[in-house]
Amino acid sequence: MNVKKHMAFATLAAITVLVGLGCVGDAATPTPLPIVDSGDIPPEVEKLDLDIVAPTHLESDGESVWVSSIGDPEALNTEVLRFALDGTEIGRFDIGRTPGTILFDGDNVWVAELGIPSEPGSKVVKLSGEGAELGVYEAGTPPFAMTFDGENVWVANPIEDSVTKISKEGESLGTFGVGDGPSAVAFDGEHVWVTLLGSPDDAGSAVQKLNGDGRVVAEYEVGVRPIAVAFDGGSMWIANSGPLEDNQADSVTRLALDGTRLGEFRVGNGPVDILFDGENIWVANGGSNNVMRLSPTGIRLGRFDVDTGPVSLAFDGKDVWVASVEGGTLSKIVVGGE
Repeated sequence: MNVKKHMAFATLAAITVLVGLGCVGDAATPTPLPIVDSGDIPPEVEKLDLDIVAPTHLESDGESVWVSSIGDPEALNTEVLRFALDGTEIGRFDIGRTPGTILFDGDNVWVAELGIPSEPGSKVVKLSGEGAELGVYEAGTPPFAMTFDGENVWVANPIEDSVTKISKEGESLGTFGVGDGPSAVAFDGEHVWVTLLGSPDDAGSAVQKLNGDGRVVAEYEVGVRPIAVAFDGGSMWIANSGPLEDNQADSVTRLALDGTRLGEFRVGNGPVDILFDGENIWVANGGSNNVMRLSPTGIRLGRFDVDTGPVSLAFDGKDVWVASVEGGTLSKIVVGGE
């Protein structure tokens, strides 16, 4: 496969395709789902006035929120930002490379090196909870998504069609082949699930399940171009990002852990991230500029308008944070008081 072409595709999937410039585009109206009126005051969407250019990923450590951003095209960002839960900036940490996905392992913060199409990243950086650099470790190319299994970090590498396993101490425990275009990973307590976005010319439509040794033990069909995955404690939720002409576009799929399909639910245009908050499912719709909340059975509980191009979600224990890459903002959906 042409490496530059594949890297450009992966980067677009993380940045521009997710906000409506590629697979997302101008979409047909999705099939509506019922809106449930709980009778409570709906959550407030609070737009935070922060100095961020093209934020692309969020992660919460329970006490603060960490942010990756691309920066200006002429001056790519190399800093990871940290904000208190009230939106106050409490740190900027230069990792010397363009930051991508962020992962909190319960103690430390891991940052993937995104890179650019002409020079894809290949490393992950481990920071202390206060932002001190603790180590830089080789992963795959590029390290695009991460999850933690309680002991190890798993990294999805879309150019190499692989997943790398790294111990919490930074020891490489192996790189394992998966399907085409691994775009997201999640741990269910026993297995690691990998979404397969596909290639620029061949859309993926499956997720794979890996055991602790990195072996693929099962593969299940979902929607077209699955790009994000979340575990709700009993089942897996997958966001399917397109293409739009397919009947399974603009949807999320719910699977039992044995692969049984429990539901396919229409959402907004271009769903690109998915989150479980301990009770409900949240979906960032990059092409609709909104976030939707679904019940555990897929009933639409609400829709919240945010800035242009929402691409990442984080839950801080009370509220849901949203990064809008094109709008250059963070928003907070204040649900903690409900």
